[in-house]
Amino acid sequence: MKIWLIGSITPVNDVAGPLIIYRHFKLFEAQGHHLKVITHQFAGFQPNEKWETVKLEHTKAIKFFRRIFFRKYLRWIGEEIVSYLLYLKAKHQFNEEKPDVILTTWSDYLLPSAHRLAKKHQIPLVIFCHDDLENQIVSDPINNFIKRRRLKTFYQFAKARLCVASGMNEEFYKRYGVWGDVLYPIGGLSKKQIPKQEKEQDKKLIFGYFGSISNGHIPLLYLADCLAEINAELHISSTGFPHSGPFTTHKTIKNIGFFKEREELLNYIDEHIDVCVVAQSFDPENRVFLETNFPSKLIDMMGFNLPILILSPDYSSSARVALENPNTFCYINELNKALIMDKLLMLQDAAYRKELASNIAELHTKSFNPFKIHQQLENILAQVTNGALL
Repeated sequence: MKIWLIGSITPVNDVAGPLIIYRHFKLFEAQGHHLKVITHQFAGFQPNEKWETVKLEHTKAIKFFRRIFFRKYLRWIGEEIVSYLLYLKAKHQFNEEKPDVILTTWSDYLLPSAHRLAKKHQIPLVIFCHDDLENQIVSDPINNFIKRRRLKTFYQFAKARLCVASGMNEEFYKRYGVWGDVLYPIGGLSKKQIPKQEKEQDKKLIFGYFGSISNGHIPLLYLADCLAEINAELHISSTGFPHSGPFTTHKTIKNIGFFKEREELLNYIDEHIDVCVVAQSFDPENRVFLETNFPSKLIDMMGFNLPILILSPDYSSSARVALENPNTFCYINELNKALIMDKLLMLQDAAYRKELASNIAELHTKSFNPFKIHQQLENILAQVTNGALL
């Protein structure tokens, strides 16, 4: 099958959306699909890969319209013009050959271009929806109204819409009137792990948090205060670890740096971490974000052979997974010190940690295995292309 990705978010072995697409592309590649990426010149790029990457140069005209129109009340005009100019540059790629399916991402600039090309050449369009594009940029009512109308057109036109969470699928149905498919973020391939040697009861427990802390900084600090009372530590690996403030001075928190290579992260976890942590904002203003987004790190953590502590409001996508799978996660649904301390005392019990880790491993194998998630994507592509052959 010829699979072309036309989008601003490209397959890069990094973090978030680019990493998710990269993992799918590596499996596409292993299965013999013919891959091509068409993006703009400022998008991420993964060197030394077999698939072809075409970067559309931002001409003087594109730079001019970006500078003039990308302002509060004129942004939609700038987006429309820039996306059309990128479409004019991208359409030449279709002169000699055409793909069986076009993938794109729920992001600015090249989403409209992918829509135009798919419509012109009658090629199925499949959209990866990793973020809520409407809520990424706060703008004025006119821009928001026009953006929703444009996004509704793209969303309804697509042959498949891959929502990253059930909450996103439900919210987008309310907005755009059609259902999508829930395709959870694909996790990394975990190495075969030897069961961890259980610590003696009097040894210090190490909790590990891996990912952005911008959305969960208050819960993390709250958790760190509680961990101090049981003489435990919170090790954080994040690209956005603060250079100053309470995270740098808290006696319980340790900045372990960002691990570019997954193998290094897995080795650190094997050697040091006893419990993984997912922490998300309890601010009501972030409700839609938490409902529609899914923390990809949660699925990665399921493959670490460790218990997982989830500190998140009950309307979040991670909480939904915890509530749908009782006795699997150590779930806390409010910033309540007594409740958190009670859960932490439970986690000090090695038998309880082992039970949770076993239940999580079973859930991961059943529902979140990376090969199973990728096979779901393969099935969707086969369906929208009427079973196009390799």
